[in-house]
Amino acid sequence: MEASVVGSGLVLAMYALIIPMAHRIFEERVRDLKSMIVEFENLKSKITPESNDKEMNKLNNLRLEIKEVTGFPFILGVGVVITFVLYFFSTMLDSTWLISASPAEGLDLVLTLVFWLATISFLFLGLGAISNISVFMKKEFEETTKKQKEIGSNPTFK
Repeated sequence: MEASVVGSGLVLAMYALIIPMAHRIFEERVRDLKSMIVEFENLKSKITPESNDKEMNKLNNLRLEIKEVTGFPFILGVGVVITFVLYFFSTMLDSTWLISASPAEGLDLVLTLVFWLATISFLFLGLGAISNISVFMKKEFEETTKKQKEIGSNPTFK
């Protein structure tokens, strides 16, 4: 029961850590979206009835990427809810041992399954959050190094 409660708390804590960075993460997604739309329009203008499957597949893949970027990240929305609900359900199943001296037949198997599903979904939730944050941090780092180079090449600062 403690592990399930702690797992629920970890889900909420991870979400709370992401919230302050959300604005910058979404700004980065908007920049990516703008460049994808430009690429899509350029590729679309080159498509003719004689275009090969490779060009059409590239256009379709780009369309799917644009669709993915325009929506709220699945892992940060539905992924968080699923993980939290699984941990909560696991906690509720655990509490049956507090109420009843002899829990229902097979409850321990169901409880173990729900707890492992919650833990595995928490793994994917964590990996997705790390992925979103690391993409943002990498671009932030690149912008910072670019500014450092600009300042370093400016003779008035030497």
